[in-house]
Amino acid sequence: MPAATAGTPANDVRWGPTADRRPPTADRRQALRKVGPCTGGTMSVMFADLSGDHRWVFDLVADADSVRAKALARHVELKSESSRAMDWYNQLWHESQPFAEVPPAYQAEMDQALAAMAWFNDQTVFGPVGRFLKYVPVDPLMHLLYTPFGLLYLRWEARYPAQWSAPDGTTWSHQWGCKELVLGRFAGGGVPPEYREQMAELILAAVQRPYRCKDWMYALSVRHVWDARFASAIDRLSQADDLLVALRAQFLRHVAVNDELRIKRVTWHRWLASQGRPSLRGS
Repeated sequence: MPAATAGTPANDVRWGPTADRRPPTADRRQALRKVGPCTGGTMSVMFADLSGDHRWVFDLVADADSVRAKALARHVELKSESSRAMDWYNQLWHESQPFAEVPPAYQAEMDQALAAMAWFNDQTVFGPVGRFLKYVPVDPLMHLLYTPFGLLYLRWEARYPAQWSAPDGTTWSHQWGCKELVLGRFAGGGVPPEYREQMAELILAAVQRPYRCKDWMYALSVRHVWDARFASAIDRLSQADDLLVALRAQFLRHVAVNDELRIKRVTWHRWLASQGRPSLRGS
């Protein structure tokens, strides 16, 4: 287990055959939600705040291979610790099923395992990304605070897709689903002015690369970043020799100037049909 700093849940959370069976604190009990055996997708465990220093996660997109490798190793180790806590919780849950009521000792240890699972996961990039997605309706202050992490998640996928999608480093829910949620949050919550250039770069990169799952959702943020500079870049790409790139850019201009147009996955193909173009495979 990585060394924990003072005041973190890991200081008083242990699990395994020699786990400390002291009851969890009252506020921790209140913070935890238990819904049967844990698969990661069937339960949500959230603390009110996010502890720890997450500046290191930006090294996941560092140019230097050595820096990026160190950050990735840390990310994977934290996810492994979280997964071990989840496995231990599931074992305890199954062992407790013969009882009419979960014995207090089991319950306390299950609470500790859940707290450990949440804490270790929160120390990865998925902690702040989860907070970015948490508030419904969108809280403007929290949206601004966690926007850098939402953009980081998208930059990670854009620049290093193999590392982003590695099975030992992803969240329990499918990585494409997380990408969909992040892009959807930017679409609904907007892109703060100080971060619009980063989102514009991500959109332009998606226009020029082979299609990746959920890339169509970048179109939802085009109106948030549309300015003279971005429009100029789109116009240049509209004249690209690569037909697919040119058509994508033309479509984004169509999106920008038609405020009432609702963007869905099929909108792109309908626009192609309206231009007398066949739907392009893999576009």
